Amino acid sequence: MNQCLNHKLERAVNELENNLALTRLKFTDDPAMLAMIDKAQEAWEAYRKKQCQSVFLMWEGGSIQPLMTVSCSIQLARERNTFLRDTYLLSQ
Repeated sequence: MNQCLNHKLERAVNELENNLALTRLKFTDDPAMLAMIDKAQEAWEAYRKKQCQSVFLMWEGGSIQPLMTVSCSIQLARERNTFLRDTYLLSQ
């Protein structure tokens, strides 16, 4: 089970990195937009870290703790991917 979730997380993170690269490429000629996208990504990463830490604490002491924590990271990465695709890559 852990291996499966870790693989899903790896895929979601790879997709996120790809979508960020494509988004940055799309706005290469707009330094202000690039700076804002980078700031937003930094803020999102901080949010993801804290959100999944809260899940970790919620399941503290339970055998399901690692699974729930990885599941949190997967879910948030997928949501971020959807946002990047829908907002930046599929628009215009």
